[in-house]
Amino acid sequence: WKMIQSEKEPSYSPSMKPTVFPSSTPTYGPTKSATEFPTFSPTTCVDDPDWMTGGTHPLYSGIKCANIGSDTVWCEALKGKAYEYMSKTIDQACCTCGGSKFHTTFPSSSPSMNPSDEPSTLPTASPSLHPTSQPTTPPPTGR
Repeated sequence: WKMIQSEKEPSYSPSMKPTVFPSSTPTYGPTKSATEFPTFSPTTCVDDPDWMTGGTHPLYSGIKCANIGSDTVWCEALKGKAYEYMSKTIDQACCTCGGSKFHTTFPSSSPSMNPSDEPSTLPTASPSLHPTSQPTTPPPTGR
């Protein structure tokens, strides 16, 4: 004998398959076991501690997320490629501006007009098809 519950009442046993859509109300308590799949974004925003504003302007380069606090005026003032650092802009690195440590940056689909000041953080997915005309300089040692 099986009791049928109303849709508004909680279930006291797990279903055999996950539902297609999330429920409209939160659960009564936290989940007691880990989920099978990670979430798409972290639940707590964390500023990227390694990021700071780039650029050459003496007053606006070197500003970290912690320096701006919750003042969103900085988000607008320092947005854009002019203040990019490590391939991230302020709106990708700082929680106040909608970014975080966990914000992923992807390579652009078209090359930029000027070379980067910093080397890429990740190697390319495949080797170059043709060798360069000049040998590359070995990386510096003893950083």
